[in-house]
Amino acid sequence: MPQPKYNTKDKAFRKLVETISLSTTSFFSYKPTSDEIRAQVAKNLSTSPGRLPKDVDRNNDPEMFEEYEKANKELLELEDEKPFFKREVEGDASETGLIKFVQPLLMGG
Repeated sequence: MPQPKYNTKDKAFRKLVETISLSTTSFFSYKPTSDEIRAQVAKNLSTSPGRLPKDVDRNNDPEMFEEYEKANKELLELEDEKPFFKREVEGDASETGLIKFVQPLLMGG
């Protein structure tokens, strides 16, 4: 698939990118759900998610709580490794698209 070409040095283009990034209310944000965490724990422990508790308490099951904490951290790290256009963004659909468009331009141009 051909990649669009942008002149990131063009003053008008830079002003457009800055305006989009400063005026949006969207932002990159990812917080794994309890189901996602449980699925990651199941994957790590080679079991099915149905065999794991839905809620884990540090006081009642400290070892399992640590597994859930570890899985949460792994999921956050996996999110950080994704290209910007695949990361989770909070906000309405239009602004989400705009922020995913400008982020790589701000990082590389």
